[in-house]
Amino acid sequence: MIGDSVYFQAGRISEIIVGDHCSINTGCHIVAAERITIRDNVAIGEYVSIRDQEHQFSPDAGVRGQGFKVEPITIDSNVWIGRGVYIGPGTTIQSGTIVGANSVVRGKFPPNVLVAGAPATVKKVLPDRNTK
Repeated sequence: MIGDSVYFQAGRISEIIVGDHCSINTGCHIVAAERITIRDNVAIGEYVSIRDQEHQFSPDAGVRGQGFKVEPITIDSNVWIGRGVYIGPGTTIQSGTIVGANSVVRGKFPPNVLVAGAPATVKKVLPDRNTK
C-alpha cells in the first residue's frame, strides 16, 4: 500500500527496493543516492523521511559545496516505523523493531527492540510473543 503524496527519488545508478506486504503512508519521502532496502511486511507511518545521503557541514563554510555523506539503508522485515521519523545514511534496522514517532534514526539497531528519541536509542527489548 502506498498512500497519497508519497515521493520516491532515485538517481541513475541508485536503487529503492521495497518487499512484499509493505505499507508506506501519506507524505513519506524515500530518496536514494545509492540504495535503500525495505524488506517484507514493513509498516511506515505518515510523513517519514528515509534518505541515504546527508549534506556535509562545516561551521566556517556552511553547507553549500561541502558534499554529501552517502551510505545505504536497510530496514529488515516486520519493522514498524512511527509517524514523522527521519532515517539517515548508514542505518540498519533489524527485524521485529518498532521505531517511535518523530525519532531521528542513524546507526545500527538490533532485532526486536523499541527505539525512539532524537537521536534514537534502544529504549527496551520487546517480548517474544511466542513465550508465556
